[in-house]
Parts: sequence; structure tokens; C-alpha cells
Amino acid sequence: MPGVILDTDFLSSFLKIGQLDLVRLYFQVGDVLVTDAVVGELARAGLLDRVAALPWVHVRTGDLLPNRSTQQRLGPLEAGETSPIALALVTPDGALLTNDRRADRAAARLGVTVLDIPGFLAACKASGLLDRESLAATVKDPRDKDHYQFAARVLGFLLS
Repeated sequence: MPGVILDTDFLSSFLKIGQLDLVRLYFQVGDVLVTDAVVGELARAGLLDRVAALPWVHVRTGDLLPNRSTQQRLGPLEAGETSPIALALVTPDGALLTNDRRADRAAARLGVTVLDIPGFLAACKASGLLDRESLAATVKDPRDKDHYQFAARVLGFLLS
């Protein structure tokens, strides 16, 4: 079973649209992982109560900052991005779900499996977990509840 790690952007979006359980269903895992830094960012965004109500979201505490060499390769990212990447690096079969493009590219350079929101929804579509009707609602919700816009070509692919 893979270790599924969520960064703040991804977790926040899926909390707001009420679709976080989709992550567990797709990866067939009992729980997902977040870091202290992610929890801190969720608290500042007023979302801590929502995530605290989910017993299957586990917080990995402690020093999850990358070593100096890895930090240099990551570039100018905040702890909310670097700590999930560091956790993914030490989690067997770790997969990182992020919607931060810089974090996505940095993690991929380090060999971390990464999915962003469009990639995750495309994977759910390909697996049959979401049909066209479910996808239509799922792509509408981030725009309405989180000000997230899908590129026209991505939206076209997801809804085809």
C-alpha cells in the first residue's frame, strides 16, 4: 500500500469540496498523511476543525525538513511544501498530492511520485472511480468553493 501524502493546497481544495475521501478510495488506503507544517497552514486558513474531524488523516510530527542538499535542490519553497516532499522521500511507495507547480516539479526531480488536482481526477476517471457526471460536479466545485480554475483543455479532457 502506498503512503499518500497531501500538501496544504491539495488538502484544502478537497476539504472545501467535500471530496477528500476520494483520495482514500483511489489509492485504496485507510489513511492519508500530512505534516505539522500543513496543519499549521490549515489552521491559519480556518480549516483545522474540518481536518481534525477526519480520524483517517494522520499528522506526522517531528523534524521533516529536508537535509541541506535536498533543500538546495528544492529551491525557494515554504515548509508547507518542503515537509510533505521530505515525508514522501522517507515513506515507502510515497505519493505526493500537491497543486503547487514549483513543489510538483521539485518533488519529481527528487523521484517522488506526484499528482496534481487535474492529474488525480484524470486518474480517477481512467480507473472508473468517477464517471462523467461525477466529474462534472467535482470540477465545478473547486471553481465555486475554492476559486480554482481548470485550464480549458484539461476541463475538456476530464469531461470528454
